[in-house]
Amino acid sequence: MAFEYLAAYTTFDSIADMDKSVEDHMATHYYDLTESERAIVFKFASHSLEYPGVCHLKASTIAAA
Repeated sequence: MAFEYLAAYTTFDSIADMDKSVEDHMATHYYDLTESERAIVFKFASHSLEYPGVCHLKASTIAAA
């Protein structure tokens, strides 16, 4: 796979740990974030499953979503 280098940047021990962190962040900051910012957080999380907490997305991919 082309993205093995991302493994060095993994910030969570598991997907469950990452999901809990995203859930906690959203609960704390929900009203401080715009709808677009919330969507971006979820987009990053959904693309961070191979290496929890790390993804490689182009700005155009994020914008298209």
